[in-house]
Amino acid sequence: MLFGVSRASFALASLGLLAAPFVLPTDGEVAPDEDLPMVSRPLNCIPEGGRVERAAASSVLCASMCQHLSGLAFIFSGGLCDMRGVGLGQNLKSQTFARFHASNSTLLQDVSRGKPVEATLAYYGEVASKAVDDDMATMYHSANDISSPWWLVDMQDFHLVLAVDVLTRQDATSYRFHDIEIRVGTKPRIGQDFSTWALLGEYQGPYTVAEGRLNFTSDSGLCGRYVVIHKTSTDTDHLQLRDVKVYVQRP
Repeated sequence: MLFGVSRASFALASLGLLAAPFVLPTDGEVAPDEDLPMVSRPLNCIPEGGRVERAAASSVLCASMCQHLSGLAFIFSGGLCDMRGVGLGQNLKSQTFARFHASNSTLLQDVSRGKPVEATLAYYGEVASKAVDDDMATMYHSANDISSPWWLVDMQDFHLVLAVDVLTRQDATSYRFHDIEIRVGTKPRIGQDFSTWALLGEYQGPYTVAEGRLNFTSDSGLCGRYVVIHKTSTDTDHLQLRDVKVYVQRP
């Protein structure tokens, strides 16, 4: 269950297929209605991670707990305060919560351009930004003798990620693209372990040029801020990314 509704219902709401008659609270108090997500700021989606559940006598007390724990969202239902995105918000002295407005858009947009990117050490100037520069003559290329290389983009806000489109190097070395995981995270990386991030897709490979662009998709989407392309094998084959696009639900 997600905030007291089924995953299917939440996915439909996230895609704008369910009505969301939300109202704003006044004077910093939370609306008394139960079983509806409340958010601390406008969000494109509600992350599933950072979940904390505690007993509460009212929605106002639930909001207070969520604020104290720097949470992004909560739902109060039957005396239970279900908080999400704990630790991802701001611990402010006062906070007004509003009902979550799911986007009704069925359109996708690429949010990879102009965003901060990082990766494992690059080979002779073929840095992380080369994977999102719209130049098919450049690419990100990991350095020699590195196992499990990765590439990451920070979307700078939470988005419902529905697809990641990847083009690797298109020549005789394309076989190096194998054992790939695409994951979506809500918190900044710690080291190079992405195993706790939600898995969007995976590719065993090895890749051949005839496959063209690879598209990794999620029917209901994954809510997060970071997207990583991680080569998980322990060999030292390079990670080579000619072009990457990250498609999210348009707000």
